[in-house]
Amino acid sequence: MPVNSLSLNSPRSVKGFSLIELLAILAIIGILTAVILPVLDGVRERARATQSIGNKRSIYTAFSLYQAEHNMLPPLINATRTGGGVTWDTSTGWSVFIVDYLDSQPDEDPDTELVAVDVLLCPAAETHNVRRGDYGVAYNEEFGPIRKLTLNPDGGLADINKRSYSISELNFPSKTPLIADCEQPGAGGVAYGSWYFNPRRTTHDPAPSTPSLSYRHGGKVQMVFADGRIDSFTPEEMYDEVLPWDNESP
Repeated sequence: MPVNSLSLNSPRSVKGFSLIELLAILAIIGILTAVILPVLDGVRERARATQSIGNKRSIYTAFSLYQAEHNMLPPLINATRTGGGVTWDTSTGWSVFIVDYLDSQPDEDPDTELVAVDVLLCPAAETHNVRRGDYGVAYNEEFGPIRKLTLNPDGGLADINKRSYSISELNFPSKTPLIADCEQPGAGGVAYGSWYFNPRRTTHDPAPSTPSLSYRHGGKVQMVFADGRIDSFTPEEMYDEVLPWDNESP
């Protein structure tokens, strides 16, 4: 064998590869990894966004079925009068009202007050506050008759028994936000969800512990409108094209 040839046991070779060849292979692997990983992340993100849209379609269908039976959209939350005040029943938010109209049925969870249904859990949300019904998707608070109460002109509380809107009572269903991705900052960090979002906001400037839209799908929020349309918006698009909303103007 020539003196300058490398044997398989030479310290300058690994299983038939020279050190230079091995370094070249490692460099190629590194380049491929740098290229492939972002692609895989993008694929996963798109898959989560697609699943989330499917979940929202199921929720909208449940809203439609609820309305067909009750002739109104589901209330935001249940409440009862207690003397001069109001008691909010945190175990019966809007998500509980539509459970019977969902294909996916809840799993029993003794540690929570509310049911957990798969389609109510956003796949892109890291956490869900299921105890309060904060599943990652929130409801337009202006629909609910049973909602955060405003004051009557005489200073008294509004009638909590007032019925919800029906879709037929909405002046511009195609421009009326119904449900959307939401989050709520708290002492323990962000809980991805809330009972409601405020459709009258003019800017995306969430205050501490205040529900706000969540742009967790590639920097966009998914929103379902009252006519069933689902679209995604950046913050700039949201406050240029959709919000603030009220039922009197398109």
